[in-house]
Amino acid sequence: MKNIRALIVDDEELARKNLEFLLKDECPNVDVLGTAANAREAKKFVESNNIDLMFLDIEMPNGSGFDLL
Repeated sequence: MKNIRALIVDDEELARKNLEFLLKDECPNVDVLGTAANAREAKKFVESNNIDLMFLDIEMPNGSGFDLL
């Protein structure tokens, strides 16, 4: 089975690290390709990487998760 390529987007560093740890520990078929601290970083990442899944925080400074979508 093909692994799921994921991106984690959250303005809180601890939240990004915790989710990445949980995914590595509990979901071995999910490869976290990267993390982003805001919508601008995430947009740049998505434009140059092929991902299947995005874990997206809704309320962030300088643009919400809905703005990114």
